[in-house]
Amino acid sequence: MDGSNAVGAIALAKSDDPDERALAAEFIQRLWDTEPPTGKYRYYEGMVYFLSMLHLSGYFTLDL
Repeated sequence: MDGSNAVGAIALAKSDDPDERALAAEFIQRLWDTEPPTGKYRYYEGMVYFLSMLHLSGYFTLDL
């Protein structure tokens, strides 16, 4: 969930409203503070986690 919220927060990151920028920073910080998933469903949760990290770092792109 933290990964999805952080990627969605990209839309708020360049807002003119300081409250929205603060909310975006909070969601992104939550993702950075999250440990990689472990346990039974680590594959699926891990894919969301790592794809979110790639997306936020700028390395998850579509080059046509």
